[in-house]
Amino acid sequence: MATFYQGSRLGKVFFGGVEAAFVFGRGTQIFPHLPVELSGSCEARIVTDAAARWFEFGFTIDTSLTGNSGAGWTDPGLYVRLEIEWSPDLVNWSMGKFLPAPIPVVAAGDGTLQYWSRAINPQDANVKTGALVLAQTGGDVRLQPFTSLVIAGVSQALPNFPYAMPAGAAQLQADLRALGWANASVTAASSATWNIAIPVVNHIGAAQESWVGFTGFEEIDPIGGPFIIDRFNAGGQFVDAQGTPIFPRAFARLKISNGTRYL
Repeated sequence: MATFYQGSRLGKVFFGGVEAAFVFGRGTQIFPHLPVELSGSCEARIVTDAAARWFEFGFTIDTSLTGNSGAGWTDPGLYVRLEIEWSPDLVNWSMGKFLPAPIPVVAAGDGTLQYWSRAINPQDANVKTGALVLAQTGGDVRLQPFTSLVIAGVSQALPNFPYAMPAGAAQLQADLRALGWANASVTAASSATWNIAIPVVNHIGAAQESWVGFTGFEEIDPIGGPFIIDRFNAGGQFVDAQGTPIFPRAFARLKISNGTRYL
């Protein structure tokens, strides 16, 4: 649809000598008459295939768009441009981090369309390699001594459990290296500040977890009631079989800007 004044179609509107991109009257956009209406809300999901788990982001709109997840989309009238931004931390945002999902467009059944995109970085992968880290800085002293250690789903048969920090750090490092983790490093400044680092750990299943265990203690959840804490989960930086970095946590947002008709 177009905007008319006294029977003539408006191509441009100026105010104070400056061209206006949008004009509103009584709360309604009257120029340009935007034929695209965003409806519903953005959604996110985790999708699993044979090789990995993927972060996918989708949005709903009531018209067919031109474009794709990598290049962005425009409506038929070129009024708006839509792009997806990606972030690992809600602070740093990047473009070009999504590709079309295996089924990129889904008819919702109510006249609207859902556009789905898949992040180029997996959320997890069955086959992955990276540096495993268990680290606490000034935390809870009850998280040691260590009574068990699991690496990539395999319980480690270390000979000197329990390992108390900081006194047992050197012994734990020596035992890890003797077990085959040649470059393992264990440091501890106190019972509440310690670090276990293993430079290369291979996983052959997304469900293979790593943690250090200790004597459990009870905490109170104000919503769910009491629960037992008996392990400290590992973190680390991993890549999949193709060398693509894995991001267990990621965020997305939809960026909406002027279409090319305003360039």
